[in-house]
Amino acid sequence: MQTEIAQLCEDLAELFAAEGRPGGVEVADALRDRRLKAHQKPGTSTSLDAEIVDLLSTTEALPAAGSALAVMTALPWHYSGYHDGRIRAEVALSMATCEILGPTGLIHCDSCKVGLFAQAARHDYPARNHAAEETFIMIAGRAEWQCDPGNWMEQGPGAILHHPSMAPHRSRTAESGLVAAWRWTGDIGTGSYALLE
Repeated sequence: MQTEIAQLCEDLAELFAAEGRPGGVEVADALRDRRLKAHQKPGTSTSLDAEIVDLLSTTEALPAAGSALAVMTALPWHYSGYHDGRIRAEVALSMATCEILGPTGLIHCDSCKVGLFAQAARHDYPARNHAAEETFIMIAGRAEWQCDPGNWMEQGPGAILHHPSMAPHRSRTAESGLVAAWRWTGDIGTGSYALLE
């Protein structure tokens, strides 16, 4: 499994290096740091697993989706913000995330976070903000995104969605869910995270 996790890290590093921002370069370098080793943690699952697998298996998905699919059962998936109460249940139970690189990730890193995020079909993730600078890169599925407050824009695999520190942002899905790679740089603590509605 170490080889497959290393391949996922390389695929994610390529995506974020191509982002064209210092934070993207920072996480690409961290993902490629061969001194960092994946911990032996049991994978976890959510009720979204089947939908995530279906999305990662589509022909339109990016190569990173195949790498994520290969390690799906080893990833620490959980409902976004549900267990610590940051996100109310009716929102949280339609989203799953896993931290691949970060303070609590499969690979320990204190300076940045990288992971995967899934949002179920027909779900609205309300406006939120946080101190961390964030970028999502969609690897499978489709969604509409809005940032600060801006117009809604439909996005698919390959779309890069950047949110500066404290910028309100929102995502919603229709018939398709989404899977995206995400990164947090700067202030990566969760204490500033807030739903705005």
